[in-house]
Amino acid sequence: MESGKVLFDVRVNWAGVVVNRSMAGIDCSIVEGFVRNLSRAMMLPESLEGLTLARDQLVLRRNGYVWTFDANTGRLKSTEIAMGALDTLRVEYLRYDWRGWPEEVVITRKARFYSITITFTDAEPDAACKHAG
Repeated sequence: MESGKVLFDVRVNWAGVVVNRSMAGIDCSIVEGFVRNLSRAMMLPESLEGLTLARDQLVLRRNGYVWTFDANTGRLKSTEIAMGALDTLRVEYLRYDWRGWPEEVVITRKARFYSITITFTDAEPDAACKHAG
């Protein structure tokens, strides 16, 4: 949401990206591409085999992906994906909330010349507890 308005409503399933609705002026193909990139960026490795320590980071390289983890916390710091020749998608996880969910994520697609910042926040971190039981 931006200024209380829904920018787009999207679902991702086995068939791909489905845009249910988008704000006037936002082309559905842009939304589809953005969500497809975000979905790929959120993929985690199936195993940690091949994980190496480099300075204060743990690095795993596999099938065009490079995952970098903080060696002290184990939290994911960044993911880089080779999308094609001279085309890389990079996601940086700048902050995590108290539950361990990414609170600020920066997505950059090199060679497509755009970058976008998505911030996940929770104004009331105890809201889930207040409504439970």
